[in-house]
Amino acid sequence: MAHFLVPAARMWDDVVHTCAHQRLFCSEDCVGDWLAATGSARGYVMDLGTLWRLAAHWYDGRLERGYVRREPSQAAAVFPREIAPPIRRFAEQSDTVVHWTEFDRGGHFAAMEVPDLLTGDVREFFRPLRLRQGSSGGRPG
Repeated sequence: MAHFLVPAARMWDDVVHTCAHQRLFCSEDCVGDWLAATGSARGYVMDLGTLWRLAAHWYDGRLERGYVRREPSQAAAVFPREIAPPIRRFAEQSDTVVHWTEFDRGGHFAAMEVPDLLTGDVREFFRPLRLRQGSSGGRPG
């Protein structure tokens, strides 16, 4: 059993924090014994099979010889509570980064958490493309 001290609704806000605050137990009884001994509140409990299904393919192929990156992304919207925020200098070593925005709020589910910021940034990124398309007979921006 995996016991997460972070409430399930907040687990993806900061996965590093969530993983640092989990404990593995042999059974539900062991979880209960630990909670009683430590005075900790019961968090989210997940069986190891479920945990494995969620995590098993996280790094699929990325550590194997011959791994080939997917096509590079051209833009990045970086939110402070993202699970694995991109590091600009690494992104620029392998990609042609044409648009990079760092926000002061939001996380892994930015579309839900800060839709106004994400929507504005997506529009800003595509605006030059729309204007270019409009000048060549496409839909006007």
